[in-house]
Amino acid sequence: MEAVEAPRVHHQLMPDLVDIESGFASSEIKFLKTRGHNVTVFDISLGKAEVQAVKREMVDGLIYAASDSRKHGVAAGY
Repeated sequence: MEAVEAPRVHHQLMPDLVDIESGFASSEIKFLKTRGHNVTVFDISLGKAEVQAVKREMVDGLIYAASDSRKHGVAAGY
């Protein structure tokens, strides 16, 4: 469930821009710019893209949940 806490990338065609959360290596951002992308980097704490996730393990049927800390939520089951 590490993906829930990972920095996000959002690409949009119109307008043509790439929003990247801080947390990516400057070399990765530079690479995108050299490829012609219009890159905007925003502070990861702004929480522009929150996610919640649930995973069911196929082997034992256990259910795992994760809540994005950007939204200050908690994973809970009932």
